[in-house]
Amino acid sequence: MEILSELGSYRKEVIGLIALLLFPLLFIVLSKLIRWAKRNSKGAFVFLAVFPLISLFPIPPSATESLDKQKREQIKRSEESGDPPDADDENLNKQS
Repeated sequence: MEILSELGSYRKEVIGLIALLLFPLLFIVLSKLIRWAKRNSKGAFVFLAVFPLISLFPIPPSATESLDKQKREQIKRSEESGDPPDADDENLNKQS
């Protein structure tokens, strides 16, 4: 138990050591996976099928809401300035 309590005081160093060991290992594994996929056509399909699964983490709704708000503000500013509406602005208005 003393070892675990001592690791708490060296938290930054432990994280740095893990990163130094993990990133080169990750680079080597990914480069070998890419070489395998280039040589094997079935491997390329497996590669393309598996890697989109990394993006399963959802985008937080607050981020999309802020983007929508910025788009609406930009449309309001362009309408106030008197510029003719763009095709993108018209599409956004139809969707709202």
